[in-house]
Amino acid sequence: MFGSVKQKAADHAIKALSPLIAITQRYIGLPPGFWEDTFVLGFIGMMIDFHAVVTSDVRISQTDKVHFVFPIVFSALSKMDGEVISKKFFQLLAQEPRDPDFDKAVQSAIVCAAASQGKMPSENDPFYQSFVKAKELASAQGALQDIGAIGGWLLQILFIGPFKQRISDEESSNEVEPGIGEQGKVEHWVAEEQGEAYRWHREAEHGSIDAMYALGICYKDGVGVPQDYAEAVKWLRQAAEHGHVKAQLSFGELLYALVGEKGSEVEEVKFYRRVADKARAKGKHLTFGSLRDLDADGL
Repeated sequence: MFGSVKQKAADHAIKALSPLIAITQRYIGLPPGFWEDTFVLGFIGMMIDFHAVVTSDVRISQTDKVHFVFPIVFSALSKMDGEVISKKFFQLLAQEPRDPDFDKAVQSAIVCAAASQGKMPSENDPFYQSFVKAKELASAQGALQDIGAIGGWLLQILFIGPFKQRISDEESSNEVEPGIGEQGKVEHWVAEEQGEAYRWHREAEHGSIDAMYALGICYKDGVGVPQDYAEAVKWLRQAAEHGHVKAQLSFGELLYALVGEKGSEVEEVKFYRRVADKARAKGKHLTFGSLRDLDADGL
């Protein structure tokens, strides 16, 4: 019986945290050393403790957590030796004074865990502004009262964003600064942390064509916002109709992919031909088939 309780706790934590690892891998990848990073260990470790003990509705001893639950969960999430990762986590947890990055991650995880149960930090809490930002982002999606949406944004603000910044700091010499209004740098916009989608939405609403394109790509690929093809079509169409070449290409390709949408092939042809006409006006002769590989910035 006791074995089944421990396994239930471990299974619950694995199920709850696997999506977070998958999202992190999709947005920023899992670089070498990911499962050795003190910030990662602090955050994931505390989330394991929360899901295994609190949300699984089981009672397990500290010994069972150390020697069974944590190694099992870390193994499942990392596809590596969970015992080694678990041992490192508990060493950092017991260390005095704690590693600053580890401790910040632990506190961030506690806030995320509390938010998932509908609890918000006080105004004096250092994480209060992060919670407010998460609510604003959820509200922009029409999900102000959705605890899951708010919690999802907190995970991005307090874990995915900061870890991406840690990676960026190490590669800062190779980074390109984004520039609003510069069409050739919109791809870098799309790679920015997910909270930026809220800014793009506001700028798109105020008429920024580049922001319309960037927001459309976000909705198409599910970057920073839930994947929503209807919203992607809406924003890419608006940017395309304003003459944004890359939006024209992306809009056509998206409609082509949405086979069930009536008239999609007609719309694709119309927008691709518009790009071709623009190319010919600059002395470039392109066939319709070559448009898929077109570098729009080169027009």
